[in-house]
Amino acid sequence: ASQTQTLVVNKGNPVIFFTSLSTGEKNTTLELSIEKGGSTGPVTYSVVNSSGLAQINGNMLSLLGVGMVTVTATVSEDQNYLEGVAEQIITIEKTTPVLKFTSPT
Repeated sequence: ASQTQTLVVNKGNPVIFFTSLSTGEKNTTLELSIEKGGSTGPVTYSVVNSSGLAQINGNMLSLLGVGMVTVTATVSEDQNYLEGVAEQIITIEKTTPVLKFTSPT
């Protein structure tokens, strides 16, 4: 006698994490990047402003106000992996002043 079994392989949970910097100076831009843990799903980013101020355009984070913000990366579900989410706190620091001295001619 023969027997038939059905094997179901469920989608995995991707292990995703940020690989971009977690600090930057006010009035600069950080390029956001993550490791997607094998997933091929597209990534979307969002930001929640707390004590700092920032805006996202694609994967670029404009640092607008000193303090901290939380960036969330969401990797969409693909053929093998479920949706995954990672968060990173970004610290926005004061801009370092540049002093220039000129001598009278």
